[in-house]
Amino acid sequence: MIHLGTRILWRVSLSVLIVFLGGVSTLAAQVASATGEIGELPGEVGHETWTYAEEEEATEATSHFVRSAATAFVQLDNTNTWVYGGSGCIFRTGGSISFDIDLQIPGGVVLDYLRIFFNDTDPVNDARAFLYAFDGAGNVTLLATAASSGTPGFSSEGSGFFSHIVDNVEEALTMRIDFGSATTSALEICGVRVRYTTP
Repeated sequence: MIHLGTRILWRVSLSVLIVFLGGVSTLAAQVASATGEIGELPGEVGHETWTYAEEEEATEATSHFVRSAATAFVQLDNTNTWVYGGSGCIFRTGGSISFDIDLQIPGGVVLDYLRIFFNDTDPVNDARAFLYAFDGAGNVTLLATAASSGTPGFSSEGSGFFSHIVDNVEEALTMRIDFGSATTSALEICGVRVRYTTP
């Protein structure tokens, strides 16, 4: 009787083991079919798929961004008058049309994209951004521009790709925003962003 009970228990244990191993085999096969190799999870597990703007498509390892709100910019001269529009945005009320900010970027990297952020409901004037390099000897190089167009409201526009190797020994980089002749809250500039890539 004891011998018969042991045999039945052994058969039940063997059946459970076979079912368990069959489940593991099925799981391994599913992983293998998704990845081509047993033991590796599919790349999309636990990750969201993002849609990036064109300058954001580079890998995180080589792509970096420097962004400044419009409130960080300095009047080009003492005739500029402006009002804070909220959320880092400003609008011009009179005087000179431009505001500048010093751009500190590591030497040797490659600047390759400029983007301006704005709230443009002005049918005549556009928000504009300019990226300059000054050599300290009276020479200036315009590296990139970006501007709004029409009356898109809150939006942004990019410069398109360019390539400039930063040389902090030979140049100073400056970002400029420009309101044209706008003097009301119909044209607010909210900030700029530049992308650089490391070698």
